[in-house]
Parts: sequence; structure tokens; C-alpha cells
Amino acid sequence: TQFPDRLVQSAAAVLFHPGPGQIRSVRGVETIERDANLQQFRLLCRVGQTLAPRTRVSNAAAYAIFAGTEPDAVLKSVEKSRKALSFSV
Repeated sequence: TQFPDRLVQSAAAVLFHPGPGQIRSVRGVETIERDANLQQFRLLCRVGQTLAPRTRVSNAAAYAIFAGTEPDAVLKSVEKSRKALSFSV
């Protein structure tokens, strides 16, 4: 197998967890879903659900995976998603 000798794509994953408590609302999903670098987004909780404290990765309330040819653009997507997604608990 021949591997590329330069960067072809950058990727980043973001896990979201608002802390323990009952989810009253979730905002910002649309902003994340419109991001050009988004590869996958999953909201793993629903309004009314009670979240336990985060003790492991599988306790995430949502996750997003971003990828693109420009590392700075992927990083900006991550930062934008962290600011956009908010949970009211």
C-alpha cells in the first residue's frame, strides 16, 4: 500500500455533555448541521431525558465529526459547534 506523502485531510471529533440533570431544551443543532465540514452529527439525548454525570465517552449527549482539506477550517468548525450547541438542564 502506498501512502500519500502530504496531508490529504484533517478530521476532528467533538463530544458534548452538558452535565447531569434533566434536559429541558437543546439549541444550535441547525448551525452544526449546516457546517460544510460536518461528516456526521448525532444527538444522543432528548428533551425530558435525565443525564447522569459523564464518566466515560459513551455518556456523551451528542457528537460531531468534522473533516476537510484545511486543518484551520476543521478547527473553526469544531469551535463553532462548541459555541452553537447548548443544552438547558
